[in-house]
Amino acid sequence: SVDSVRELSDLILEKALPAAEKELAEVTALAKKDGGDVYANMEKLAPWDVTFWSERLKETKFELKEEELRPYFALPNVLDGMFGLIKRIFNVEIKHADGEAEVWNDDVQFF
Repeated sequence: SVDSVRELSDLILEKALPAAEKELAEVTALAKKDGGDVYANMEKLAPWDVTFWSERLKETKFELKEEELRPYFALPNVLDGMFGLIKRIFNVEIKHADGEAEVWNDDVQFF
């Protein structure tokens, strides 16, 4: 129901927003510290800078590069997990429909 979705959204906002704000502050501090003159006096990072510096923060904090995680998140497993979650939350089943729509590349999947 709409109320259930709104309740879930509010709960996520309540829990996730403070953590996101804290992480953005850490990312901004790292950019100011390590980014040279361009970032030293910047108040707010551009969206593309947030992505770049978030990755640098992960590398610094966890000694982990995103590419090292790739083998653990094979596309079929990710899709199965995501579609399973959608089924559980929204009771919507997503099925392959390859060949039913024109695609621009043979690697593109249609659902």
